[in-house]
This record gives sequence, structure tokens and C-alpha cells, in this order.
Amino acid sequence: MIGADARRAVSATVVLATALLLFGMSDYGVSGACIQSNTGQFDFNGATSSMDTSLTATTLMGGSGYTLAFWGRRASNGTYDIGLSMGQSQTIDGMLSMGYRDAANKTGVNRFYFGFYRDDLDAPKAYQDVGVWRYWTATFNSGSRLQKLYRDGFLVNQRTAIGPLTTNGALTLRIGSSAVSPSYAIPSVANAGYWHGQLDEIAVFTRVISDAEVLSGHANSFISNSLQVLYLTFAGGSTTDQSPAGTAVTNSGAVYQPPSTNARCSCGLGLCGSTCQNSMPNYWISPQLISTYLT
Repeated sequence: MIGADARRAVSATVVLATALLLFGMSDYGVSGACIQSNTGQFDFNGATSSMDTSLTATTLMGGSGYTLAFWGRRASNGTYDIGLSMGQSQTIDGMLSMGYRDAANKTGVNRFYFGFYRDDLDAPKAYQDVGVWRYWTATFNSGSRLQKLYRDGFLVNQRTAIGPLTTNGALTLRIGSSAVSPSYAIPSVANAGYWHGQLDEIAVFTRVISDAEVLSGHANSFISNSLQVLYLTFAGGSTTDQSPAGTAVTNSGAVYQPPSTNARCSCGLGLCGSTCQNSMPNYWISPQLISTYLT
């Protein structure tokens, strides 16, 4: 009979060996199988384009927690690229933001974060991700205040927030820029928080989805649309919400790109071939969180 530590070591060995055999290793993580989008995406110019939704803070914060997810492809690094945002109060916990930090930010250039303004969860390392599609998911549990951040389906960091988001309940979710743009006139933020690059497959739930659902979202097929309040696939250039909520979306300058342009796919072992914009993505798992997958 082997002890718990030995069993855990065997389990870890089996998991890592299986990952190596099936997917290959890259940047301390595993690269996934080929998944390619056939719906197209929207291009955001990093200066003026964004989308506004009718999803209010009251709705987002009205349940036991919430989940935000999107595919993003940056066109440049070192810029403040905000994928999703809500709120206008630049006070602690006064606004929600999800995206990459700029070169002047003391937390670190190109660090992806999910936060409430000075109460933020940052990725454990910087990612340039220029010309590469990445799938980001963030969750917040209202009861425990636990924030989690996932990259390409894998948990990369988590923390307990100081407090929940406290923004005005009538304010709505914005896509592709800071919710306070263009008044977000901090000198270091040359692009005022506007996303420079492409966005696709944007999803919001008023619940914390499971790890399995995060992975299924990365595979372009959520296990359940329960309490889903926004789901934008952008098929054929449509900004119609595919969730049960039917949230309204207004496009301000973002340009639709067909699947043949900057095709989005997630590939392992080069299976997508030369048409894939990120033929060998890498997933990075924080050493502190590796036990999450090896138990």
C-alpha cells in the first residue's frame, strides 16, 4: 500500500505524461488541439472604436457571482488594451476592467488583469500576445470575493478581493475600451484604454462557471447557457446577442473581419497548418496553482 504523498506523485506523473503525449509542452503548460473559428471577428483600431451593451451593473452583480470571457488578439504591445469594462468612478472598487496593462503601469507592462480599480488580480507574468489569439476568462464569487483568472482554459492566478465592485448599478458593460474613455486622460495611457486588435466570442454569466465550463468555452461550446446574459459570436458580422437575455449591443467603429482574415484558432502540434494565426499557443500555469490540476 502506498501513502497519500506517493499516490499524489504518481497522479502528477500520469497527468504530465499524458499531457506531453497528447498535446506537447510549451512555456510550462500544454498546447491544445486544433479549434478554428468560422464566424469571423471584429477589429478595434486602438483609438476610437468600441461597443456598448445594455448589460447593467445591477444585473451583473445581482447573483452569486459572475464570469467574463473573450477571445482577444493584440496588434501591438505596451498599450493599455481593455477588452471589457464597466463603471466610471476612479476610486477603489469603482470600476471593472479586464485587459492588458501599458508600459507605464507599475504593476508591469503587458500583464493581463481583471480588477475593480486598485483592487486587481494580475496574471503572474507578462504576455505580449501580439498577433496571437488568447482566450481569457475571469470569475468573481460574490460571497467569498474570490477572483480567478484563466488563460486559454487554464487557471493562472487567483486572490481574494478587498471588496466587490461598487459602481453605479445603472452603468453598462463596454467592449473594446475603458468605460470612461475618452475621458480616461491619464498621460501614460496614450490609447486611452482602447483595444488595439481583434475581439471575438464574448460571453458573460451572472454566475461563476466551473473549470470544466471554462475549458468548454475555450472549445467554442459552453456546457450550459444557464444565467448567460451576453454571448456574441459575431457570425457574419452580426452583433446580436445569442444568450437567453437578448442584451442590446451598439457598435461604434469596430470593423467586421471574415474568417479568412486573421483566422482565429487554437492549435497544438501545428495541426492547423499555415492558415492558423497561433499555430503553437502556450498556456502558462502559476507554480502556486499547479496542484489544482495534479490532485
